[in-house]
Amino acid sequence: MPDTVANFRYTRGRPFRLNPRFAEVNNRTFNGLTEAGSMTITHFRAGWSSESRIGYNLNDVLRLDGAFSTGAACIRGLPFGNTCGESLFKGGSTKSFEQIIATSRGKHSIKFGGNFLQRVTGRDNVELPEVSYANTEDFFNNLPNSLQVTFGIDEFQMRSVDLGFFVQDDIKVSRNLVVNIGLRWDYFAVPTERDGRMFNRDGPFGLGNFIDPESVYDGDFNNFSPRIGFAYSLGENQKTVLRGGFGAFHNPHPLFGGPVELVRNSLTQPNRVRLSQADVLSGEFGDSLRYPVTNAAVLPFVDKPGGVVSGTTINTNFPSPYSLQWNLQIQRQLGDTWVFETGFVGNRGLKLNVVRDVNQPDRITGVRPFSDFGTFRYYDTSDASTYASWQTTARKRMSNGLAVGFNHTWAKVISYSDSNLLLSAVPQDFFNIRADRGPAPFDITHRFIADFTYELPFLRAVDSANGLAKRVLGGWAVSGILTAETGSPFTVFQNNGGLGQARVDLARAGNPVLDNYRDTLVYLSRDSFSQVPIGADSRVVLRPGNLGRNAIRGPGLNTIDLSLAKNTMVTEGSNLQFRVDMLNAFNHTNYQNPVTAITNSNFGRITGTRGARVVQLYLRFTF
Repeated sequence: MPDTVANFRYTRGRPFRLNPRFAEVNNRTFNGLTEAGSMTITHFRAGWSSESRIGYNLNDVLRLDGAFSTGAACIRGLPFGNTCGESLFKGGSTKSFEQIIATSRGKHSIKFGGNFLQRVTGRDNVELPEVSYANTEDFFNNLPNSLQVTFGIDEFQMRSVDLGFFVQDDIKVSRNLVVNIGLRWDYFAVPTERDGRMFNRDGPFGLGNFIDPESVYDGDFNNFSPRIGFAYSLGENQKTVLRGGFGAFHNPHPLFGGPVELVRNSLTQPNRVRLSQADVLSGEFGDSLRYPVTNAAVLPFVDKPGGVVSGTTINTNFPSPYSLQWNLQIQRQLGDTWVFETGFVGNRGLKLNVVRDVNQPDRITGVRPFSDFGTFRYYDTSDASTYASWQTTARKRMSNGLAVGFNHTWAKVISYSDSNLLLSAVPQDFFNIRADRGPAPFDITHRFIADFTYELPFLRAVDSANGLAKRVLGGWAVSGILTAETGSPFTVFQNNGGLGQARVDLARAGNPVLDNYRDTLVYLSRDSFSQVPIGADSRVVLRPGNLGRNAIRGPGLNTIDLSLAKNTMVTEGSNLQFRVDMLNAFNHTNYQNPVTAITNSNFGRITGTRGARVVQLYLRFTF
């Protein structure tokens, strides 16, 4: 075996995608550019090994809505309206280096190493103005209750650096017991912009002064991640294994999860501004802030000395998000080919993003508390999530041409917001995000998956034959996957102008889901909900609704995917595979969640499906 092995890989792509959106008459296109290269060098010596990895990745994507070319502002909050248009460019590159060294000393198998990652990114995001109305009467009188404008940003380059070091030890304590212990430390540098155009403000909730653009929030040096695990074989035959573990895992803040929104063209020009009804009707710019409004008409309102201070801010105490993960499972070999495993898997996510709207107009008067500031987004790390699940798996390894697997997961995910590292739903009560505690958007209570692969037996018999019969009749296999899961949660809401979306009231007890929705496509009973009253002066809801966040479950999903494959050995070391895949082979109708805006004329109605049947043909040659 050679002492040194090197592997190189390069990929290049120019992907294009068209998403027809017939309901909105607003097709969306994606134009992409990708370049990626990597090199791995593995070095072997007696008693130790070394692995070095170098990588580079470039990825640019331009997403363009057809409606953007119209230049027409879009209307929000009414049962009718035109579509919103957006041009979004996201791109950047990463450079990485990773070094791992492994050695064995008696009962110890030790690994240690580190990594370096540099991220460079940019974005250009221009949206047509969004004009919101409280009701149709205000629309006909052209009295918007809020206006949001995204101006876009000149070309910029934002950079950040990640460093990490780790050490771990697998200890063979006895014939039946292996213990793993380890510790990792990471530092995720505070991002900076090439031209110093990152603008953040200090003070409570970003209402203070602008701070140094080279240090927009405090660095976090406390990212220590310990972990411990074990595997214990029960009995002399070691057919039963008990496994468990606990670990902490830190992650960097995504550059598109707050930091990128700090970049602007100048100190007085934010990337995005949200104006209240009082701003729109102030008369300072006549009717130029009313529909049909344009980005150019709004820009002078903010880009001037003494103009309204707006733009996203981030809490200067912005520690790295992390998760605590644990599991305890038991695995048992049954016979010669079956393995059964069951156990508890859980985690706790901490320091996750919450996005609040600061300086919201008063629900009664419609006047913002701080007149020098507009309403703006404010990122902090107040969200937390809890995941608990019981996972059970039974699997039969390939024998007599058949391999089968079954998996069932019961799970519950609870969070205060969307439980992610990017954007999140704005809490109804600025100072009480606990009132938003509920299922996370991706909470699925039950998920069952079964899969199989079967080599057709009457064709398998020709494997011992020679010549044309073996090439044509041998090597056929059929496989499939059954997926069944309960529905995902959603929230019923009403438009709330300058305060975003508001949850409605539950008008009567009982299940609001109609039993005959598959026949009528009407999923929710409108009589089960009522709108929260709107203030006469503020034109926003007077209080939060009493319906819980993500309190209702949508339709479940049930699909069967099938595949037929033919493998043919061409020469020694080369193989030709032909495969037909049928996704949702029986074209079972799986419904999307219904329309959830109570002011929409289609409220409660299912207007879309998930995953119609798709047939794909593959031809693959390996050598």
